[in-house]
Amino acid sequence: MEALTCIKLPFNGYIEFTTDKNQMIKIAGLDVDKISISQFIKKFGEKFKFVNDDELNKLYEKYYKSFITDPSEIPYEKYNDALNVLPPCKYKSYGSYLGFHLSERYTGNIVYWYFINPINNKCISFMDDAEIKPVEIINKIEFYFK
Repeated sequence: MEALTCIKLPFNGYIEFTTDKNQMIKIAGLDVDKISISQFIKKFGEKFKFVNDDELNKLYEKYYKSFITDPSEIPYEKYNDALNVLPPCKYKSYGSYLGFHLSERYTGNIVYWYFINPINNKCISFMDDAEIKPVEIINKIEFYFK
């Protein structure tokens, strides 16, 4: 047997608790020392699910991907404010455009990205992984600057 993690459905990026290696649950305030997963479900309902580490990693990946957005146009002032609120990360040219992401993460490794077309000062922003490859960034933003 392996320890499992309890999540509340729908999954919102956090766990409730983990079981021990015998898949027993210790919950403060219960009259008994430990209960089984089936006893827990019977007592607290089907809104919980027990998952192993691989399942949990897939749930987190899906959860974080749900924050990724398409680029959208923003005012120059918003771009400039973002550039000056925190030290920018990965501040450089991406093709013909200048961009960066905020150093502060929104959740997990998801960040706000900001770009400007230096020819016409058109600005865009989107949320994506901080580790997105530069070529993927260029492919993502070129359409919005045309």
